[in-house]
This record gives sequence, structure tokens and C-alpha cells, in this order.
Amino acid sequence: MIIGGSVDAYRQLAERKKVFDTVIYLNVMEHIADDLGEFNKAKAVLKPGGKLLVYVPALPWLYSQIDAETGHVRRYTKRLLREVTAKSGFKLVSLDYFEVVGIIPYLIVYKLLRRRVVTGSSSGFYNKAILPLSLILHKIMRGRLVGKNLVLVASKPQ
Repeated sequence: MIIGGSVDAYRQLAERKKVFDTVIYLNVMEHIADDLGEFNKAKAVLKPGGKLLVYVPALPWLYSQIDAETGHVRRYTKRLLREVTAKSGFKLVSLDYFEVVGIIPYLIVYKLLRRRVVTGSSSGFYNKAILPLSLILHKIMRGRLVGKNLVLVASKPQ
């Protein structure tokens, strides 16, 4: 398990043994300038048929000061993630938007009010009210709604 970083730290060992069944990037890829290079690094450490899971912020028009201050290089579109996936040689399994309800609070708090920090009370409200509603809508409307994040699942060819 790698927490809080790139697969670089484990690359030599992993390339020799192809040790990982799955590589997961949760809110990481948007911080990496060379995302194609990172996809290739993940592919190098995966076993054949291994899975790549990527969770990233979506919708470039939502990019705000908080994105910049937290080191986000970009927010993704489905098209961009498809391109990086294809160029790196992964097979796309699924690509879905997530957190449709979160778009409105994000627009208000970070675009209109231009807040630059996440407070405990706002994240608590978000986790208790907004996120559960987004989960329900995602189950009902999967693939038919836009969302403030994207979830990618890809597989390394056999």
C-alpha cells in the first residue's frame, strides 16, 4: 500500500515482480503535472489484468482559488481522462461523474464567495447532507448526470 504519494518509491521492486493487483489514486492525479507519465508508472507496477482506480476533480470551469492553493494542476473532463487512459495503454472499464449535488455548494463557497479554506463545520455539513444525496442520485441516475468529480476504472491488458 502506498499512501500519500507516487508509485515512484516502490517502482524498482514492483517492476521486477509486478506486485500490485490495484493502484488507486484518490485526489492525487490533479496534483501531478505529467499525468500520462503517472499512468504509465502505475501500469509498470500492475500485474496483467490489474486495475487502476482514479478519483479526480472534474469540470474545469469550477477551477477556483482553492484549487490553485491546494496544488491542483487541473480539473478533468471525461475526454481528457479517456485520452490519458488510451495513451497509457490501459483499457477503459468505466468513467462516471460523481457528486452532482456538490456542484452548487462548491460554486457558492469557492467561486462566488471565494473562500480559500475548508472549515470543519462546512465539511461536516457536506458529509452529512450533500454527499449522501449525491450517492442516492448517483445510484438512480448513473451516467446521466454531471458531477464535480470523476471516477475512472481502467485495466492493464493481459
